[in-house]
Amino acid sequence: LELEEDLKGEYWNADDLDPVLEDELEAEQLMFFPAEPKSLFEACGACRDWPQNRGIFFDQEKSVVCWINGEDHLKTTILQRDANVAAAFRKFCRLNSAFEAG
Repeated sequence: LELEEDLKGEYWNADDLDPVLEDELEAEQLMFFPAEPKSLFEACGACRDWPQNRGIFFDQEKSVVCWINGEDHLKTTILQRDANVAAAFRKFCRLNSAFEAG
């Protein structure tokens, strides 16, 4: 996957995540967790084999965050630190184009 420089980052497997990084992501509300017991997600089997086959990608600034196989196959979040919604949408479109290009 070819990403533009400002979109480049790191992918972490959820089962190999460094505990310090996990705490940092949790404090920044960027971490995902297994579903609560007796929830709909657990009942339908969405939490099987947790945390295997799950991960998180984020860019250097943590303004692009992608959760892989959390509750969805892919959940993408673009965090814009100011009120510039158009800039956030442009960043999302560039990321989406990179996904489509493969």
